[in-house]
Amino acid sequence: LQRVQGDLQTSLNEDQNFHGTSKSLQNNLPPAMDEYTKANRALLDLIQKIAVSPDAAISQAEFSNATANARNSSFRLWQISVQELDTLLQMRIDYLASMRFWALVWTGLALMVSVGFSFVVFRRSIHDFAVIATELQEGAMQVTAAAMQVASTCQSLAQGASEQAASIQETL
Repeated sequence: LQRVQGDLQTSLNEDQNFHGTSKSLQNNLPPAMDEYTKANRALLDLIQKIAVSPDAAISQAEFSNATANARNSSFRLWQISVQELDTLLQMRIDYLASMRFWALVWTGLALMVSVGFSFVVFRRSIHDFAVIATELQEGAMQVTAAAMQVASTCQSLAQGASEQAASIQETL
């Protein structure tokens, strides 16, 4: 009896730590616990009388009645406890479903933000590569123009050298 009372009291005290206080547990469990306690105390008192004085004037009907009351109160307490456990489990399931929903929402938001950042980085990289490619193209064009000038100058020098060689040969 004391162990059951202690467990029931712990359930009532710790209820607030289980995703909030359950009003139905706080309303339904104490009356069932009181009924259980009274019925079992009455049975224990009868058993104590019999133990102390085996000749005590206790009828079989009185003892059977006390036993039936204790058993019936025990079953009522059990039924209420099962209903309250179902309620608490449903609260837990609802809480976990809510947590899963919010976890999925935050994960989706994180994915969208990361995709956005990836898009910005990708676009920025493409822009930077385009600028670099343009600068390389302009540099290549400048090198090509310089090479053409060098080639033109070399051709002019070669033509001038050829003319000088021909003129030197004529003079000799």
